[in-house]
Amino acid sequence: MYDLHVHILPGIDDGPETIDESFQMGKIAYESGTHVLVATPHRKDVKEFHSLNKILFLTKKLNNLFLKNNIEIKLLLGMENHMSLDLVDDYINGFAITINRTRYMLLEMPFFGSPNYIFPVVYKLIDLGLKPILAHPERIEMFQKDIKTLDELIKIGLLTQITAGSLLGVFGDIAKELSIYMLNKDLVNIISSDTHSDSGERSPRMNDGINFASQIIGLEKVNKMVVETPLKVIQDKPIT
Repeated sequence: MYDLHVHILPGIDDGPETIDESFQMGKIAYESGTHVLVATPHRKDVKEFHSLNKILFLTKKLNNLFLKNNIEIKLLLGMENHMSLDLVDDYINGFAITINRTRYMLLEMPFFGSPNYIFPVVYKLIDLGLKPILAHPERIEMFQKDIKTLDELIKIGLLTQITAGSLLGVFGDIAKELSIYMLNKDLVNIISSDTHSDSGERSPRMNDGINFASQIIGLEKVNKMVVETPLKVIQDKPIT
């Protein structure tokens, strides 16, 4: 499996605090069948409190630690880019980075509210040749209240990534119901963990969520969401 949304870098955002916890997260992911992780620290945290050099260093450090301990998992670098008026400028200036330096950008909408600049910013990103991936739309209030907004974003070319835990009710009944609805309507491209810790409900284990999704739409479609499509993303290949 390929997990494109993980908060694994220590001391950067609301993910793990220590390198030991980060290592355990990678170990658990590997033991659960994941072979590639994409670290996606929050852009705001990196920009305001850290640096790109720091997250590059931590990514390399963790990869060396996995290699030294025979954990056959590869950690790539991306970023969870929250929607804001300065996102386009940050991308142009190198502060907002894509998944593994591809055209694919993980994009997080505001959890609450619906700013009027969303579509203008999205169009600018697309004009720059980017392919945004909506992070956990099932947990976003504007989509929960009005699925038409999500439909519009998908129609203009955005991909979607739901969180495995949402299918299990980790983020509440509404997120669970919307996740199931999206699966049934073929509105899901990728399933990721959005892990933040090595234990509890936000661990890197996606198996239960994947099994649940398989019961709804079948294993073949789910495998596409955790293997085929994520692989195309990290290889910068087109997704149809």
